[in-house]
Amino acid sequence: MKRNNKHSRNRKLSISRRDFLTGTAAAAAGLLAGCGPTEQPTATPPEPTAPPTATPTPPLASNYWPTRGWRTSTPEAQGMDSGTLVRMLQYIKNQHIDIRSMVIVRNGYVVAEVYYHPFLPDVKNLLASATKSFTSALVGIAVEQDYIKGVDESVLDLFSDRTVANVDSRKEAITLRHLLTMSSGLDWEDADVGQMFSSENCCTQYVLDKPMAHDPGDQWNYNEGGSHVLSVLIQERSGMSTLDFARTYLFEPLGITDVVWNPAPDGIAYGGHFLYLTPHDMAKFGYLYLNGGLWDGQQVVSADWVSASAQPWMRSDWGADYGYQWWVDPSGRYYFASGYGEQRIFVVPDKKLVVVFTADITPEERDDATGSLLDGFIIPAAMSSSPLPENPEAVATLQSLSDAAAHPEPKPVPPLPGLTQSISGRTYVFEDNPDG
Repeated sequence: MKRNNKHSRNRKLSISRRDFLTGTAAAAAGLLAGCGPTEQPTATPPEPTAPPTATPTPPLASNYWPTRGWRTSTPEAQGMDSGTLVRMLQYIKNQHIDIRSMVIVRNGYVVAEVYYHPFLPDVKNLLASATKSFTSALVGIAVEQDYIKGVDESVLDLFSDRTVANVDSRKEAITLRHLLTMSSGLDWEDADVGQMFSSENCCTQYVLDKPMAHDPGDQWNYNEGGSHVLSVLIQERSGMSTLDFARTYLFEPLGITDVVWNPAPDGIAYGGHFLYLTPHDMAKFGYLYLNGGLWDGQQVVSADWVSASAQPWMRSDWGADYGYQWWVDPSGRYYFASGYGEQRIFVVPDKKLVVVFTADITPEERDDATGSLLDGFIIPAAMSSSPLPENPEAVATLQSLSDAAAHPEPKPVPPLPGLTQSISGRTYVFEDNPDG
């Protein structure tokens, strides 16, 4: 399926510490607004339906969990066709698609992974707006532990200690579910992110003070400020920093120890951005959701929360529906965390697949490249629920292509321009001037 990739943004993130603190980050507000377009989207919400009650999915790799590291397998042993994956890598090379890394997990085993020079397996990547899906998981954990009553709790009640501007009956009706599904109705534009960062009221007060543009639940509108309010809520209700809460209740059970999650100007882990993880750890998060929130006998995230997160609560005009801070493919076949440049974690339940991409792909270059690779190659490669006949030749080619991506042939140094011949070996003396 082809999707509009506007939610990957069309500008690179480049924010200095000085810009971050002084507010000139407004120049990057569109990017920080979570990979959304500059124009304001309009949407028609689907008929509201209650998500089905889910039960924990049995572990797919019954003999081990990848807490201490992923085990590998040939694609054929997990019912996947190596030849199709070979054609995908050839396609990526021929089309010059700017992939940084790719990890394919089926049945709990890594069947293929590629790291394109100079990116390495143990290097953390900025997840950009894919961070939001992790924030959502933490909200679900906080609800399960009774730090928060539930998704229908009033946002203003949750922040009852604050004096909020522009309060009317519509704002009083905003619930936690509305923040999760980007349907709060608050008047929010991409530029608000930079303004929020530079505001004296950063960040929660800035968001809550915004006037209303729509009734809650009526229209979908990408609001990264709302995602950060979720992080603030976790910290205020749990009494732990959001990062410590994440380490204790999400990352540590999965064996994720190498984590960086930078804060917003208010000092709280930024709920919409700034999380850094390795591709293998990104895959662990996807595998947790593939297993209904269950990890090695522990229900880390409730199965009901996982199910609700993957429901199409709202329709966006960006080519995918929206759940609890997760994107949902309109086919209903898979859902995914997504960030600028196409940082992606795809979960494909019916194929028992988790696919991770890190990349540097902008909408100007191509439309939803990683989604096209998933639809055009990876899902079709998952041909069988049982092992396929081994194909050592294709496996060897797959490995060769992977090695070539990690260690490309050095390119010859181009000849120096002619000007170098005229100035090489000469000494130039300049007169003193006021500038030194």
